[in-house]
Amino acid sequence: MKICLISATTASLAPIEKALKEVAPEVEYVHLLDSSLLKQLKEKGQIDEQITLRFDTLITLAVDAKCDGVLFTCSAFNDLANYFDEKFTIPIVRSDQGLINELLQYDNVGIVSTVKETPPVLISSLKKVRPDQIIKTVVEDGLIHLAEKGDFESHDKILQGHIDSLAEEVEVIGLSQFSIAHLKGQVQINKPIIDPAQTAVKEIIKRINESA
Repeated sequence: MKICLISATTASLAPIEKALKEVAPEVEYVHLLDSSLLKQLKEKGQIDEQITLRFDTLITLAVDAKCDGVLFTCSAFNDLANYFDEKFTIPIVRSDQGLINELLQYDNVGIVSTVKETPPVLISSLKKVRPDQIIKTVVEDGLIHLAEKGDFESHDKILQGHIDSLAEEVEVIGLSQFSIAHLKGQVQINKPIIDPAQTAVKEIIKRINESA
């Protein structure tokens, strides 16, 4: 099995590689990275035709590389995965699909993010299935840049405080991006914390097996 990982930030690379080694060490994977996509999304305020075409090119490269499936690793672009999943013959899986499946099991959920474009996409998917679900979010927009620079001490300290506070109000906490998946092992709370990278790996493997 060969999986293509399409990323828009270097902060996603290490977390998804770690998850793959833990969940499915036998799986082969390749990276395709376009680090200008997030900047372009912030400048334009929405996913436009140009961004869509860039992803089309990346997925075509994955198909040419004989990959069995594509996993998006950047949560801000997940709605495009749904679009391309219908266009291509191999599974195209959004980074938060596994996370969504887990969060749907709860009535009152908390979402943590460092990219403001991420929660609306995730919340929309949850509400389509469970419109009555209570969702609370904490967003530290731009904090992902600290992770990209390797300053995890400052990055993690801020988010740990938010997670501690949010845990008092919800049943479960979903870490919405791969770049913050490592926080699951750093925070001690009495509520479950869902690792988005591990759930994503399980989801893409399931989809590939189903399509075989």
